[in-house]
Amino acid sequence: MNMKKILLMGALVLVLWGGVLLGQEVQKPYSYTFDKGVGECVFTGVSLDQVWAVAVKVLLLDKYKIVSTEKPSGSMVAERRGIAGWDCDLSLFFKQRGPDVCLTSSTYEPPGQQQKGIDDELRGITEKMFYDKVAELLYSKAEK
Repeated sequence: MNMKKILLMGALVLVLWGGVLLGQEVQKPYSYTFDKGVGECVFTGVSLDQVWAVAVKVLLLDKYKIVSTEKPSGSMVAERRGIAGWDCDLSLFFKQRGPDVCLTSSTYEPPGQQQKGIDDELRGITEKMFYDKVAELLYSKAEK
């Protein structure tokens, strides 16, 4: 009977330990913040060239047209027209910070289109989706 109590306690400890491990949040290799319509995402342990290449791919896959790039200064502007009833321009600025890359973004309506009134929340959702797609491609390549 003493052995049964020991086994029962051991099983209980294993179940609790498993719950603790499952309850821990997985640390992402990137993080983003938003303030007054400007987003900033920091990708850890990657180069500017890697983030730049993946960002271009994500923009093209999302049907953006890249209208200007200035890689030496780290800037890029892309536009998307007629998606879900609204037009969207995306301004990006890339900067290497040691082993990390900071990508700053701003989504805005093109000149003459401001009357549609896209709010900061919708802009933030667009930028979050962009950051998540970049991270997915960036870090899935690194794992392979």
